[in-house]
Amino acid sequence: MTAKNFEINVVPFKPPVEEKEFNFFIDKSDGLTPINVNEFDSDVCEFFPELEGIPTQYLYSDFSTNLENGKLININLVKARRFAKHYYNFLLFNYFQDKVDIINSNFVKDNELWLLDENQSSEDFEVYNKFSIKNQLAVISNQPELVISFDGISKVFRKSYTELDLSTAMINKVVYKKRVYNYEKLTEVILLDKENIFPVLNYNLCKQLEFSFECRKTTYKYKKYYDSIASFYETYLNRDDFKSVFPIDDKGFYKIYNRDIKSTTPGCNELVFGNEATDINPNKGIKENGPYQLPTPKHISFFFIIHREDIETGKLLIRYFKGEVPYIFEGMNLKSAGLLKYARLNFFVDKNKSIPFDNLENPLPEIRDKLKNTKFPENITYCALYISPYAKDKSNPTQLKFYYQIKEELLKYGITSQVIEKDTINKVDFRYSLPNLYIAIIAKLNAVPWRLKRAVKNELIVGIGAFKSNNCLNRYIGSAFCFSNDGHFQEFECHCKSEMFQLTGSIEKAVKTYIQKFKKADRLIIHFYKTMGHKELEPIVEMLNQLGLNIPVVIVSINKTESKHLILFDKSSPELMPLSGSFYNIGRNQFLLCNNTRYKSDTKVKGNEYPFPIKLSINSTNQELINDDKAINEIIDQVYQFSRMYWKSISQQNLPVTIKYPAMVAEIFTHFESDFIPSFGQNSLWFL
Repeated sequence: MTAKNFEINVVPFKPPVEEKEFNFFIDKSDGLTPINVNEFDSDVCEFFPELEGIPTQYLYSDFSTNLENGKLININLVKARRFAKHYYNFLLFNYFQDKVDIINSNFVKDNELWLLDENQSSEDFEVYNKFSIKNQLAVISNQPELVISFDGISKVFRKSYTELDLSTAMINKVVYKKRVYNYEKLTEVILLDKENIFPVLNYNLCKQLEFSFECRKTTYKYKKYYDSIASFYETYLNRDDFKSVFPIDDKGFYKIYNRDIKSTTPGCNELVFGNEATDINPNKGIKENGPYQLPTPKHISFFFIIHREDIETGKLLIRYFKGEVPYIFEGMNLKSAGLLKYARLNFFVDKNKSIPFDNLENPLPEIRDKLKNTKFPENITYCALYISPYAKDKSNPTQLKFYYQIKEELLKYGITSQVIEKDTINKVDFRYSLPNLYIAIIAKLNAVPWRLKRAVKNELIVGIGAFKSNNCLNRYIGSAFCFSNDGHFQEFECHCKSEMFQLTGSIEKAVKTYIQKFKKADRLIIHFYKTMGHKELEPIVEMLNQLGLNIPVVIVSINKTESKHLILFDKSSPELMPLSGSFYNIGRNQFLLCNNTRYKSDTKVKGNEYPFPIKLSINSTNQELINDDKAINEIIDQVYQFSRMYWKSISQQNLPVTIKYPAMVAEIFTHFESDFIPSFGQNSLWFL
């Protein structure tokens, strides 16, 4: 029999009862849960004849049998599956409310349980470890299931907000009497008890109170995550009183047969470099063979944008880029790899074009004035090296604005740029950052550092991503980020979310450009940052019909963050992370894809390189494709491969660039003064 070496963080259980009576009300009131009438297993008008002909959408229940002007309805929990989810959530909340420190119903109505961690807490904050427990119906197994996940930590001020010198506009969540609330939705009753309202720390509060907002990089997080949820299971679920409410499977987390774990096609993690050489390691491949395609312009020059007090730092950077900085490694006297040796690109600085500035608080006027009065010959491609005096993660909003608007100003002149922080250059380990800089620079100059090793087909891949700024009310979408199927970048556009109608226009433009260049397209593949609904898909299909293209559209919805809801564990590995390219069907054309650098069972993976799986959902206008395992595997292969086309770093990414690049552009675009990106910027990777 095939071994069961895999587990998923799901615990099956048997329904506590098959049928049960519940009390329902027509009118909404506090303490009642809204239930959509479509979630019943019978016609509610049988019980509420007064609703006949009235377009009502909800009934309300307290899940009791206490009448109090309500009506009892017998519900079959096996047939009324969606209603059963509400009831199981109610049971979970009631069970845990007096067993955990704080209980919260998160934005998808799952129960979130906060446990105080005294070891991490300080005199300013109480630190809580957060777990969520979600019920779902026979998604992984053939029974109802509980999904146990660890949601990280939250910090809660020990002082009430009345004792803190802060603007309430900065407060998002608060804790009041063991419950989490949105501040803007607090009732007057709670607001009258201000001394017992404690803010939850967030990014904006950190900025206002000048706290350090720590983003902890957890090493070996697969193992630590598993240990956390396993401990939670043993402490709170694997006990008689819980099992009396939820008859869970005594085997614990759901075991998966090895045969049910699929894998991407062998060799699809290979990349092609100069002279058609192949390798799976981007750093080794480009260092030994050079980029797949050198920059198309023949004449390339660099110039500096630099504060006058940082001139010496600029000179040090030149020495690094020319390969002149010595260091000692394992007793050998070596020199840092220069741009020419590493990426086969000559490094020449045009000092006459360089822009030294004096005003540290607002360098933009000086930079704009110099650019306006400088002539840039058309036969030379320029790349600006901006030595930023500010660290991006420590910049105030004004300084951060300059960081991006200098990029915007350069785009108006058709100039790409590379921003390098002054403090980074002066660090002793700066040489380790050079490969990332070199890759990004040559990509911005329209080189192709590497391409995918896959047969070229006539299909267009369009990536749609999104970014929501902490300081901006608008969400921007980087739309129509276009690639050919071997990973070659074509072009992109960027729109505000309120301009969703422009999405179809962007894709239409991309399709026309592709057809003009390659004569035909066999299918259109869209990588979308969330589930694409019928509303978004319908105009795209209509547009293709108007162009006379009767081709299938494949939509791959890709969560832009790692899946922390469902996680696959390889119990045969000490660190529990499955092999790279492993994927598992979690139902309804949805998959968990393990996208990491553990290519073989004995591959040594760095402690910070343990990404969780990404979640994919695949749909198509051609239903036959959805039912074709070979076609599905090919689409998953493509997602897997496109994560290797990230040219900002030599490090492996778990998200494909079709999702990552649009989000990166959108983040920068929120800081631009203009509402559009100059045409030069739509055909280059200046944002890397």
